[in-house]
Amino acid sequence: MNDSPTQPGLTARGPAEPLEGEWDQHRQLADFDEILRRLRQWVDAAPRWPAFARSAALLERVEPQLKQVRLRLDSVLVVGFVGGTGTGKSTLINALAGEQVCQAGKVQRPTTLRPEVLCNETVDLSVLGLGDFPVEVHRRKLALLENMILVDCPDPDTQPTAGEATANRNRDVLRAVLPHCDVIVVVGSQQKYKTEAVISELLRHAPGRKLVFVQSQATRDEDIRSDWSSFLAARGFQVREIYLLDAQEALEARLNGRPVEPAFAGLAHLLQVQLANRARHRIKRSNAFHLCQWTFGQLHALLDEAQQPLGRLEREVSSQQDQLREKIRRGLHDTLQSNRYTWRTKLLEQLLQKWSGGPFAGFLRLVNALGSWTRWALVARSRSATELAVTSSLAALSAVRDKWNEARAARVLSNSQHLGITVADVAQARSVLLAYAEDAGLDELVDIRSGSGRERFCEQTLADLAGQVQLRVDDALDVAARQRVAWRAGPACHWLFELLFLVVPVGVIVKLGMNFFYENLVQAKPLLGTDYLVHSLIWILVAAFLLRGALLWWLAAGLRGKVMQVADEVVRGGILEPLADDVTQAATRVHGHCDALWRVERDFQRLADELRQVEELQVSELEPGWK
Repeated sequence: MNDSPTQPGLTARGPAEPLEGEWDQHRQLADFDEILRRLRQWVDAAPRWPAFARSAALLERVEPQLKQVRLRLDSVLVVGFVGGTGTGKSTLINALAGEQVCQAGKVQRPTTLRPEVLCNETVDLSVLGLGDFPVEVHRRKLALLENMILVDCPDPDTQPTAGEATANRNRDVLRAVLPHCDVIVVVGSQQKYKTEAVISELLRHAPGRKLVFVQSQATRDEDIRSDWSSFLAARGFQVREIYLLDAQEALEARLNGRPVEPAFAGLAHLLQVQLANRARHRIKRSNAFHLCQWTFGQLHALLDEAQQPLGRLEREVSSQQDQLREKIRRGLHDTLQSNRYTWRTKLLEQLLQKWSGGPFAGFLRLVNALGSWTRWALVARSRSATELAVTSSLAALSAVRDKWNEARAARVLSNSQHLGITVADVAQARSVLLAYAEDAGLDELVDIRSGSGRERFCEQTLADLAGQVQLRVDDALDVAARQRVAWRAGPACHWLFELLFLVVPVGVIVKLGMNFFYENLVQAKPLLGTDYLVHSLIWILVAAFLLRGALLWWLAAGLRGKVMQVADEVVRGGILEPLADDVTQAATRVHGHCDALWRVERDFQRLADELRQVEELQVSELEPGWK
């Protein structure tokens, strides 16, 4: 019996849909192709990380479907009917066709051993991609089939065993058919609506396809729609409506020319008018976009879970660096507190640069220079071999002593023993980080091997760290000495010490003047002899050196807090980065590649939003059957 627009109970085909703008369609398809190309490029450029390998495997499985949906945008709509044995799939297809086409459950069990295809007379069935699988084809000239193919799929819960005579294997055939379906009609009954075999196949193939749910035996069954919806929602499906109808009564009504029930008429209108006629192209594009969106969602879930160990690794890197940094800070504090010679040298250098003139400043420069050239001047003036030997030895010993003091200060700062950490500390921190790196799957990006190679790495890291600390300490001491001299040895302090330095020499000069002009000429007292001059010179030197010591004490007073500040400044920043440089770089590469995927996803989401706005689809047509 042929279907016609005047048959009762069925809505006639709607008016022809206006053609879409060719340029917009081509641009959208080109943008979609670009998204697929960037996804493939992202997979090919991925670092060697387990989660990226799993992402590549997922894309390998989905990519053919994405390309297939893209190539089939202009083909007819393929509607597959899926359900357990005896749920009424074949009867429902017969009711939609208006005649007895497919063999129903009363004829043969299991209901469907091979796919039964209902299509018009001219359609090319190669779009089903069944290849060598045997198919029963029923060609009819029906308005229902102008833009649609109906496929009665094999029952997945009745897979034949290898020993049975039939060569068909239901689940294998079903898995060959469903990837080519644009719409899947899920048929259930009170006895079979939670069939695990059906649910597992839907979970496998629902992404990128519109799902329609039908309870097909309403006369014999109780209403199961509420419980079915809850069950489907718990398994991850999004269900807007479940059609409650009786397929057998609808078939009898169609065969006898009676009006069909409203629920069946609504389902027929959805398939024939809303999906196949008005929104066939949009449904196919929407399915393609939903499949791509599902792919991004799966990649998100996979990568987000895999990045959690990376987060723990990065937190542990920070923790281990903080622990070593605290040990170094304490070790530097103790070393700088006990090494006063370094502080005195730095303070005098900065002081002499700031105090440019004055007798006392000149005295300080003279004393500073005497350590080098006066000793060698004595050597040059020696007249005898004995005197030459003695003065040369003293000068050499004095110079060696000063150089040794400077070298000792540098050695103390560069020696790892004075840093507060040892090779064992570095090795322990490194072992902890490598354990976390292995847990995060960075085996291919980080050398986690143990043995002599790791020991050499730790020793070299500690040696480099000691050298870097020495440079930082030297710079920090220069800055601290400069600041302290600027604060405590300003112009007022300078002139105060200059005046104090002149007190004894001026007293000596006044005494000599009084002796010559008054005591000798007026009171006829004898002139002061060389003894007075020698004693005066001694006391002038004593006073000058005491004044120099007082100045150094003034500059160095309260340095304990400054020492701690210098130690804090030295260990601040990336001083311990070499310890975990390879680990952090590997984690950064992984995060960077994940960010590259999210940029592709943002561009895809922009394209999907644009498609929704341009086509102004109904909410029911836009929503996928899978969350």
